[in-house]
Amino acid sequence: MKSRLVISSAVRTALKNHEPIVALESTILTHGLPRPTNLEVAQRCEAAVKSSGSVPATIFLYKGKIHIGASEEELFELCQCDDAVKVSRRDFAKVLSGSGWGGTTIAGTVLAANLSGIDLMATGGLGGVHRGAEISFDISADLSELGRTPVAVVSSGVKKILDVQKTLEVLETQGVGTYTIGDSDAFPDFYMRDSGLKSHGGAISIEEAGKILAVNREVGISSGIVFANPVPKDSEGDGIFISGLIDEALLEAGRQNITGPASTPFILSKLAELSGGKTVEINVRLVENNCLVGGQIAKEFALQRNSWCV
Repeated sequence: MKSRLVISSAVRTALKNHEPIVALESTILTHGLPRPTNLEVAQRCEAAVKSSGSVPATIFLYKGKIHIGASEEELFELCQCDDAVKVSRRDFAKVLSGSGWGGTTIAGTVLAANLSGIDLMATGGLGGVHRGAEISFDISADLSELGRTPVAVVSSGVKKILDVQKTLEVLETQGVGTYTIGDSDAFPDFYMRDSGLKSHGGAISIEEAGKILAVNREVGISSGIVFANPVPKDSEGDGIFISGLIDEALLEAGRQNITGPASTPFILSKLAELSGGKTVEINVRLVENNCLVGGQIAKEFALQRNSWCV
């Protein structure tokens, strides 16, 4: 698929000079957030990465090409698009065979980032094992992609609507390390800082995260890493309140028989409606913070990697 890559000049220069780069997914823009919030978030995320000293690379598909890095005009058009396709590994061939827009999921972004030589991405929340997966077998392709692709993901844990414990078990099976950025080993719960579960690798600093990623690449481990970054304390949601809303949203999804790739966007939209926009506010704050921290980790990773080349 490398022949399909269109790499922006800023990202191409950063790759050539071994500068830190953070890949950014685009499904959050095409399917996860309402307009005009999505464009505002796209701009804030890129600005957060830049403020850390790293280069942002928003990834999306358009006119049969995989775009690594977006111009201001491309971001605007992507955020205005009504018919973008949600793109994971299985969807690349279909979308690339046409001329339309594609918003990459975490799995799709990890795949494209690896193809272009980018080692880390930042996002809001990881996909995972859906509640009731023992019956539906609905498990996000994000997990299997991380099991086969050596890219690190900075996220606030797993999306709250999913089964966090089962997701951590699948990540372990896939050989994906999980670490929590900060002083606590608690694995975050997206809108909340503590899911009641722990990261297998415990609490680490940003510097340690950069070193772990560098060694992961140096020794040739073929799987990725999850750096779980808790939502900032001043933005944390009320766990009991949000859990009640999630139960209500899940029931509504069941009543409407909404399953598969459409389920997460529907449930997140329903949560935004039920919470009066509060869940969107938390989501925006945490993804912006993850982009900042992702940029800091990318910078530490670049320092470690470049020291080997001296």
